[in-house]
Amino acid sequence: MGKNIVILVHNVYYMGGTTRAVTNLANMLDDIGHNVTIVSVFKGQRDTFFKFNENIRLESLIDYTTLNQHSITEIINKKIRKIFTQWSYPQYIHPDEPGINQFSRYSEALIIRFLKHLKCDMIISTRASYNLLVAQYAPEHVIKIAQEHMLFEKHSQALKESIIKYYSKFDLVISLTQKDKDIYESHLTSSKIKVIPNALPKGYFNVKTDKEKSNIIISAGRFEKEKGFDLLIKTIALIKDDIRDWKVNIYGDGKEKAVLQELIEKNNLNEIITLHPTTKNLPTLLEESKIYILPSRYEGFGLVLIEAMAKHNAVVAYGCPVGPLELINDEVNGLLAQAESLTDLSNQILKVINNQSLFNTLQHNGFEFSKKFEYEIIRNLWKNTIESVNKTL
Repeated sequence: MGKNIVILVHNVYYMGGTTRAVTNLANMLDDIGHNVTIVSVFKGQRDTFFKFNENIRLESLIDYTTLNQHSITEIINKKIRKIFTQWSYPQYIHPDEPGINQFSRYSEALIIRFLKHLKCDMIISTRASYNLLVAQYAPEHVIKIAQEHMLFEKHSQALKESIIKYYSKFDLVISLTQKDKDIYESHLTSSKIKVIPNALPKGYFNVKTDKEKSNIIISAGRFEKEKGFDLLIKTIALIKDDIRDWKVNIYGDGKEKAVLQELIEKNNLNEIITLHPTTKNLPTLLEESKIYILPSRYEGFGLVLIEAMAKHNAVVAYGCPVGPLELINDEVNGLLAQAESLTDLSNQILKVINNQSLFNTLQHNGFEFSKKFEYEIIRNLWKNTIESVNKTL
């Protein structure tokens, strides 16, 4: 019999790797017969970026797309907070939460009230600060699963200490990588820690086009410092005379967009690099491109690398913690450059462009490797994991 499962997420209406992963997870749980409700703390637009199964319920605690009691009160609280910081500053959300400025004492109270009155069998929480609240306020009878999308080492020391203190109250902690699992096992009961990587979308291998691949380098993600697009642009500037017959297309949006565009113009790269809006059509674009570059300064997992491999792209990434280091076997299914090194990244790009044999090897091995992350395979991991936690409670 299916369980009533709530997935607590920050903003499921926002494009991003966590949102993609949550969408896939919700669809998987629905596929295997569970009743799934997504609870998004914030709602900033009317439609989700990714597609959910029809049976999945979507709820939000604060809906900025309509003027109602919660959204108006939250807006007022944030205005007040700018003047009287201590009056409206969250008391229970960890102060080192990366998006702390998005919260007020009012939004925090809504989250806690929601958790105290949970009516489900199981809750899966997807953000460290929410995980801490779930551990403290969710009812005892509810099965609690913490899914970590952020590297443990990237949390502040204070947040790490809170994680170690409260994650012991979870029935399971799901890590995306073996490295993070090893870290959690040094602090928590090992039987509570499982590795379940992110999955490719359902039917990802079935969607094909007849288009031939072109001399296109592609990259995609949020235009924020951690994603390293400034490093990519500076790298291309070093080799622009060697890749005149190539185009570099970067897809995304974010607060660094103007800075990135200025960097492109400063280095006279307008004819090579183009910034494109966030797209729902990335799979088709990956079928047309030859090389995918992940220039992140750090990356929890890097599902887009797997997406690119599955579409026969040769992938090049910085050897940053922790995803690329686990996903890429250097010169076997991809190329790794020294973290944040412009020179090394430029060398790796030229290496794959100028060596057809290497390109063919990376393309073939990457595609074979990507099959490990097929939707049905990861769905079975979740199915077995949920069944096992049922048996131990």
